[in-house]
Parts: sequence; C-alpha cells; structure tokens
Amino acid sequence: MTHIMTRTYKNRDYQADFAQRLVKAVGFENAIRECYENQWLGTLVHIQHLQRSFQAH
Repeated sequence: MTHIMTRTYKNRDYQADFAQRLVKAVGFENAIRECYENQWLGTLVHIQHLQRSFQAH
C-alpha cells in the first residue's frame, strides 16, 4: 500500500508565519541555527527565502 503525503497550505502558512516571528525575535543567523538544531527544515526554507528577499532590498 502506498501512502501519498501532501502538504496543506495551512501548514505552509504556519511555517512562514513562524519563520517571520523567529527571525524578528532572534535574527537570521540564530533562527537558521535553531532550525538546524531542531530539524525544522520547512521553517528553514522560509527563513532562507526571507533572508534572500531582505538582502535584495
């Protein structure tokens, strides 16, 4: 039996919101470190996107 995993938009929105709050609270470097230490890979992706957007402006 094959299980298909789908990501919901609700989870993606939560991770994006959490990423923004984490960066605001501790900064980019510490937020990235926390993501690695806690294996928050979905949140890490959002933080890296925020960081690229921030550096572009």
